[in-house]
Amino acid sequence: MKFPIFKIFLVLCIYSKLFSQDSINTDFSKLYYSQSKSPSTAILLSSLLPGSGQIYNESYFKAPIIWGSMAFFGYYFKFYQDKYDDYSKIYKQKINNNEPDAQSYRRIRDFYFNRRDEMGLYLLLIYLANVVDAYVDSHLFDFNVIPPSKQSLLSYTKSTYQLNLRIPF
Repeated sequence: MKFPIFKIFLVLCIYSKLFSQDSINTDFSKLYYSQSKSPSTAILLSSLLPGSGQIYNESYFKAPIIWGSMAFFGYYFKFYQDKYDDYSKIYKQKINNNEPDAQSYRRIRDFYFNRRDEMGLYLLLIYLANVVDAYVDSHLFDFNVIPPSKQSLLSYTKSTYQLNLRIPF
């Protein structure tokens, strides 16, 4: 059984050699590509200070979005933590005093606990998305979407026309 498989392998190797290239192109200058932005630097910057990787990649509009969303969820994380602490203290006092409405305070405490964890998860997801965005953006920094032949057609000149619409009240 092994002998026919070896013959088939040998025939395929010879057959593939017949249709291979005759010469090797040694001009590697066209194949070398140098990135202008380093992905590892973008990850490091974005990990240390969220939004700085986007600034490094010259995507300036993304940094305030990241800062604002992290501030929003950070604020509510702190808000829910404070509420959780308050209701946790009240719940412990109610349990120690054997009051009948202690379970309602436990439910409120658990509500704030779950909300706090949800805000923490959102903070983590924004942080990870920040790092991934910096990494991808640094890889695609040199990527040009518009082919060179079409760039002259899309460039704007100073003599462009505008359509104005005025509605009198």
